Amino acid sequence: MAQSSVGLDFQSVMKPHLRHIAVVAINRDKYSETFIHDSFDFFPCKKSLLYGEYLPTHVAHDRLEAGAPIPISKAKFWERNPSDARAQQERNVRTWLLKQRPDVVLAHYGPSGVAMAAICAELQIPLVVHFHGYDAYRADILGSHGLHYPAMFQAAQAIVVVSQDMHAQLLLLGATVQKLRLHIYGVNPARFSELNFPAAPFTFLFVGRFVPKKAPDLVLRAFAIVQRLVPEVRLRMVGDGELRVACERLAAELGLGDAIVFEGILDPERVAQVLTASHVLVLPSCRTQDGDSEGTPLVILEAGAAARAVVATRHGGITDVLTDGSNGLLVPENDPQALAAAMLRLASNPNEAAAMGLRARERVCEAFSQRHYHQNLWKLLENAVDFAQNS
Repeated sequence: MAQSSVGLDFQSVMKPHLRHIAVVAINRDKYSETFIHDSFDFFPCKKSLLYGEYLPTHVAHDRLEAGAPIPISKAKFWERNPSDARAQQERNVRTWLLKQRPDVVLAHYGPSGVAMAAICAELQIPLVVHFHGYDAYRADILGSHGLHYPAMFQAAQAIVVVSQDMHAQLLLLGATVQKLRLHIYGVNPARFSELNFPAAPFTFLFVGRFVPKKAPDLVLRAFAIVQRLVPEVRLRMVGDGELRVACERLAAELGLGDAIVFEGILDPERVAQVLTASHVLVLPSCRTQDGDSEGTPLVILEAGAAARAVVATRHGGITDVLTDGSNGLLVPENDPQALAAAMLRLASNPNEAAAMGLRARERVCEAFSQRHYHQNLWKLLENAVDFAQNS
């Protein structure tokens, strides 16, 4: 399935030039949110990043600018009364928007969309809300912010989703098909120029936060099975998170020794190097007990751009990108035996792994380029402004 759009056909007339985009995000420069960083950097106009909480508390006009970001003042007096603090914060955001008058607000994550919906409606500023993963699935989010999703869906000009599964989920939560847009992330294939298959030893790679929905412990259990049968294989694990210490302990209990390396957090350039130095990416994402799920993991697209096959689960947007037996192998969730069998298959057949990687590269270049994603998002924001002005 090529990257596509679903629903919301705006009027086909001359679009106004976008002069100023206000991007709302929780974090200014979080290492795991490169999909937000890259799109912000791409926008060819004035842009402001409002961040700090779902209802933002600070503003920066360059997410990497030197010095402190510009605060949206929140006096300590208000912090004594949470309801007053919230009202003051809303007034500050409203005042900033009135002064700056951005053409459109792009809110990353559903709860940020909820926080901004009434303010944008009052000021008649078009709102586009971009969902990414947990915000569409996790029980605590749906039981709090999610109660306000139907009103936010009605107020927003468009709702962006990153997988077919998320599209179906938001329909269940009250979104209309007319407002939903499917825009799967993209990557820049030019970042991965070294496509040759690495020399031995055969190395598996995990890249992601050490959190339950990424199932890093499952990677270890499956790898231990493979390593008993093929002792020379290796595993590198990139990332950090709440399960990191437990995973290091599990690796010791499984006797993996020097066969595994925990790399910690790496910057995007270093991740690209580690990808090209490895043979197969492993990502056994799963739905957790609290409902948390993936959108479309960006690292799967990065692996494809690096011409590396992926072993992953039939989960979320993974199946929008991977075709079992073509550019990777798909297994059920929470099944270490099936995961190990798929890993063993590729470790025992490096030529098959290399061929899958080349097909993965072709698919990413054809359907999931970063340029395609950014242009689609930019076009959507233009259309949202035009649609609002002509409604």
